[in-house]
Amino acid sequence: PFKIEGMTETFNGVPFKLDPWQNEAVNKGVSQQYLYVNDAVGSGKTITFLCIGAGIIKAGLAHKIQIVVPNKAFKQWEAHMKGVFPDMKYKTIKTKSKREDMADVAVSNAPIVFIAHSTFSDTMQLSASKQLEYIENEMQPYYKSRADLQDQLNNTDDKKTRKRIQADLTKVIKIIDKQMKAMDSLRSRRLTDTTNMSADRMGFDALMVDEAHKFKNIQTAMGSELAGVSGISSAASDQAAMMKFFTQYIQEINNGRNVFYATGTPVTNSATEIYNVLKSVAPKLMEDSGLKTFGDFISSHGQILPEETFRTNGEIVAKDTFKGLVNPNQIKRLINNVFHILTQEEMNGIFKAQGRPFPNNVPVNHLIPATPEKRIMGYYTQYMSWVISELAKDKEVMKQRRDERKRILIDIRQMQEAIKSLDKTGISLED
Repeated sequence: PFKIEGMTETFNGVPFKLDPWQNEAVNKGVSQQYLYVNDAVGSGKTITFLCIGAGIIKAGLAHKIQIVVPNKAFKQWEAHMKGVFPDMKYKTIKTKSKREDMADVAVSNAPIVFIAHSTFSDTMQLSASKQLEYIENEMQPYYKSRADLQDQLNNTDDKKTRKRIQADLTKVIKIIDKQMKAMDSLRSRRLTDTTNMSADRMGFDALMVDEAHKFKNIQTAMGSELAGVSGISSAASDQAAMMKFFTQYIQEINNGRNVFYATGTPVTNSATEIYNVLKSVAPKLMEDSGLKTFGDFISSHGQILPEETFRTNGEIVAKDTFKGLVNPNQIKRLINNVFHILTQEEMNGIFKAQGRPFPNNVPVNHLIPATPEKRIMGYYTQYMSWVISELAKDKEVMKQRRDERKRILIDIRQMQEAIKSLDKTGISLED
């Protein structure tokens, strides 16, 4: 069982001890200095994470850990910290006082620093020089892909093939152009960057992220051979990019270690998500396994087959499509190394066998103040709803008029038929 100096003897009025799965996760995380805790909701991930953090601090493997937590759970994390390790110092960085808090953390010797998701996205940028270094390295596969696609385009005469290659090339160029603009902005910022507080100048040497699935949409570099393949997600977010860079920085100064992620949301069977999770937490393991790039991962574990699809003009075309992952044994070996997994069914079974009540998820409504942009969009939505309702009224009036005209036409036709019938009988309208 995991036990370190400073851990409480009681918690919430009862004797404190870790559950077996928590002991397992803590010992694994501390021993290998990286871990993705993918345990079910109610399994005690908060305490598990705090014990991993305390463990690497007490072992001298880290001196200042940044723990990124969901906004709604910030107070819960503080309460658990005080309850489990009452004598351990910690600091917080909050949005309203972020400048003062960051300056305080930079000179503090407190080993734990809590920061909310939204505050992290707003404050934890690396220095301009470090970001430029990482972006430039990240762009190399895109430069190669652009050159390869341009070469294919120059050496192809088939009209359909050229159209497909041009579409793929346009996507790659769009990504490069976006990153070039970001790099230009960073070069301008670098001139005054020495006076700014940045994440890589605050003394952090370990990173822990709760609800890490919210940072999963990482821009994944793909070679030209994957540019036109359907079924491979290419979603990306600036928030995830910031987390990726900070993760890389922590691993750079710790030989690929001291990064810990946690979530109660199961990882999907998406190739990009599985690759990015493994690469984010254990990059050295991936490289040692011959999976340095996403292309390496797909060539080893992805199945790509041609699939017939219909175009809008009715034409049937064959398109390379990602069908799923193969070679599960090696993927399982990687996942077993990087992850600690406790499914909801497994946890419920353990609780049932022990006669313990199941943890219940109680939904809580959170009212988030609207930004000026969202308020404007709200007014616009209300206006458009009114316009649509008025158009609907006009449409109904027009329908009524059309129905009335139809009835009049029918009445006229009936009269004409009646007149014809009278003519046949020899009776006049005057009669």
